[in-house]
Amino acid sequence: MERLARIGVAVVLAWIAVGAFYVRGTGDDWRIFWHAGHTVGTPAILTASHFVYTPGAAWVLWPFAHLPIATGYFIYVALMVLFAVAAARLASELYGLPLALTTLMALAWGPFTIAICLGQNSPVVLFLATLTIYGVVRARPAIAGLATGLLLYKPSDAVALLFLLAILRMWKAMGVAAICAAGWYLVSAAAAADWLWPAPYLHTLATLYRSDVVLNADFAISLPTMLARLGAPSAVAWGAGAALLLGCAPLLLRVSRLEAATVVPLIGVAASPHAWGYEAILALPALWLAVTRIDGVRLAAVLAAYALAPLYLYARQLHFNALAIPILGGTAFWIWSTLRQSPGYLETRKLVT
Repeated sequence: MERLARIGVAVVLAWIAVGAFYVRGTGDDWRIFWHAGHTVGTPAILTASHFVYTPGAAWVLWPFAHLPIATGYFIYVALMVLFAVAAARLASELYGLPLALTTLMALAWGPFTIAICLGQNSPVVLFLATLTIYGVVRARPAIAGLATGLLLYKPSDAVALLFLLAILRMWKAMGVAAICAAGWYLVSAAAAADWLWPAPYLHTLATLYRSDVVLNADFAISLPTMLARLGAPSAVAWGAGAALLLGCAPLLLRVSRLEAATVVPLIGVAASPHAWGYEAILALPALWLAVTRIDGVRLAAVLAAYALAPLYLYARQLHFNALAIPILGGTAFWIWSTLRQSPGYLETRKLVT
């Protein structure tokens, strides 16, 4: 089995190399990031770059801006592969799975390919989320807080993990994350050349969010983005996402720390007000966990998730992103299965039968 997984990794890496050579940095998001590297350190990072992450994160892109766009892209692809493999290495230790298998699952997961083609950085998000899981499970609050704090470069992905640290009362980890937040404020002030950068940043973010929801509605995978594409007001869509996340709190406290930390990234994507296909990479921890508890139902679910992922390519034609099925369906299944294990549910079942 492990030998087959290694062969699979080699095949997938070859496919990634071919795809990267074909794209050569022409992905829409990579061009935005490359441009952000040119504007970092000036107010234009907030007004003209379409950069929606914490402004300080654009400093990482500054070296790439001084390279030809294709050259920088090839380096980026290599780095994203390394981040995915690093996440797989942590997963191998956390879930007791062969490294070749966790690596194959990471690189062969459709959202990883989406990220590579677009020039997105979701493999970094995957690594930091997995590192947070490691810190939570191993009772290493400094690691959990640092990983979550670094993830604040993309706040929408960090919220669910911060929520987990809060309900688990990992106050030391929360403190480390708060220090990271202060650090992000300082480096962002330098990036925007403005100590009051949050105000124009939030204005730009709101403007781009409204247009993004309209232009990319077919790629929606979360509950709020699904509701927004159906015409729901932003307050209703965002409120539904918040209710989903908050409503899972009692269930997260019923299960082991490993399970709670593993499913939170998945729930976070399902509840996110801004989640497109590449964000589904955060379903990987749940897929890794599912493999450790494999049975007929879980095997079918995992295989179906991998089979559905390529349909992302036809989201415009179908007016639906098939990755919404494993994200929303996986979240619903976890909620249902956890409720089934609760004493109240079992007592009710006994009364009914």
